[in-house]
Amino acid sequence: MNVPSATIPARKTSLMPTNRFCLLIFVFTLMIVPTRGQSNEAAPWTITEDCLTVEEAFLETYPGRIFAYEPGTGIRGISADVPSSYFVAFAGTNFTGASAISPNGAWIAIPAGYINLAGLEDYIYVVNEIRVQSTDFGTVNITRRIPWQAQFRGTEVDEAVRDIRWLDNAAFRYTEETWENDDPAFYTVNAFLDAAEGDDDLFVLDVREGVSPDGTLVFGIEAFEAGVFDRATGDLIAALSAPRHRLVGWLPDSGGFITMSYERRENENVPQVTWFDRNGERVSLITELPVNQFTWSPRGDRFAFSVYDAARGQNTLYIGDPTTQTLRDTCLDIRWGNRDLGYGLKWSPTGDALAVMRSTINALYIVDLDAATVAPVPNYTEADPSYLLGWYLLGNEETP
Repeated sequence: MNVPSATIPARKTSLMPTNRFCLLIFVFTLMIVPTRGQSNEAAPWTITEDCLTVEEAFLETYPGRIFAYEPGTGIRGISADVPSSYFVAFAGTNFTGASAISPNGAWIAIPAGYINLAGLEDYIYVVNEIRVQSTDFGTVNITRRIPWQAQFRGTEVDEAVRDIRWLDNAAFRYTEETWENDDPAFYTVNAFLDAAEGDDDLFVLDVREGVSPDGTLVFGIEAFEAGVFDRATGDLIAALSAPRHRLVGWLPDSGGFITMSYERRENENVPQVTWFDRNGERVSLITELPVNQFTWSPRGDRFAFSVYDAARGQNTLYIGDPTTQTLRDTCLDIRWGNRDLGYGLKWSPTGDALAVMRSTINALYIVDLDAATVAPVPNYTEADPSYLLGWYLLGNEETP
């Protein structure tokens, strides 16, 4: 809440030692057992330079609501029907960097508590309640205050405090633990009822993109065997052979996944961004560019990512089209978020536009892919660099 061609440090990777699997997912370089051969003879997808037009006039209308996180300040909502951005949650007693917005964009769950000094350079962050409230403009009341017991130790709050994970629009998962205890307890919590159940799912919090969208598969490593595993049984479905794989992202329909590895070629490490089907069979080599912020559109008909371009001195936005197997170089310089998830760009709910952050006076822009234009959003200014959390249609704010 990415440096050129470098792997981003893991944000939080505290894994449960009692798990059947020792999973080092997504944020960790995977050493792959050579059991499934790969050929790199196929050419990567064609790259076409097709520059977007940057408009000077502000974009006055756009659908839905966009959320941005500004460390040390809080989380703000941006909507075309509101004159200026508004605060959804302030930092302070709220650990806003660990909060999460529900899938429909209507609710936010925020760990809250206080900070104790633990040493010369680190702190203990105590979570004593979880606050659930609406993300709607003008709604400042806390809908639910759920008593909680958790402690995290670290030098930076956003690195130390675990993130909340929503399961649907009514329930989320979180942990009760202390920084001295290596065996935390995980719970599924109903955000609107007095109900919380213990959760022994091995992958509830520590796996982010490792779990497929349909929840049935996991990309990871167990007992030094890396590949795709059945989530329910832990059985290895497919082992991958190329070294140093990391997961870039699952397809929205769980029909496959994208990885990035490096091939040693003439004393250089050449990136290999590869598409596999859900059984671990190679589909195609997408590119040999070191991609960052890779994200699929909601419809799954295209994807976006950024690449640092040393010649241009910028982080450039690319759009991929699986149907034509082409990559569009948009020439657009966008901000590079500092997490693998890509806090510099987010798809619109309809999948025909992108919200991007740029290092300009007006930081927030919207890319209209059909019109091939980029325009600034007028009602958002930032005191410090912020990161996009998501873009949602205006949902039903009624309690489920």
